[in-house]
Amino acid sequence: MIEFWASLGFSLFLLLAAAMLMGWHLKTWKTASEKIEDAKVLDYHWRQFRRRMQCSAMLVLLALAIFVGQWITSPPWLVILFWCGTLLIVLWLSLLAVADIIMTIHHFQGLRADCLIQQAKLKAEANRIKSVGGNGRPKDEKPLGE
Repeated sequence: MIEFWASLGFSLFLLLAAAMLMGWHLKTWKTASEKIEDAKVLDYHWRQFRRRMQCSAMLVLLALAIFVGQWITSPPWLVILFWCGTLLIVLWLSLLAVADIIMTIHHFQGLRADCLIQQAKLKAEANRIKSVGGNGRPKDEKPLGE
């Protein structure tokens, strides 16, 4: 009987977590789709939303599998098949999580590279302005009133 309550409790915990995550992902996507105008960034957020919603859906399937699995006891081949399917859900969930981590790192490395390029351009422009005296005239040229 303790197995029933343990699997029920854990399954309910996973279901609640998945529901909360889905709500959070929907809210985040809605905000991003309304505020972001850059097509490249919006595409990144859309793909991220899809990955994360799929992870949350996999959590729902995992919760159901954990709860239902306690009643599958025979034949042995069915038990093995069922738990192998559950293992595939866990593996797919893991792969989605790793893909999300890699894509996030890649996205922010691109943003960092863009910032470094902009910083280099601004430094070059500042140096150019300094070299001409700051107002468009060479340093040795005097203003008209002097």
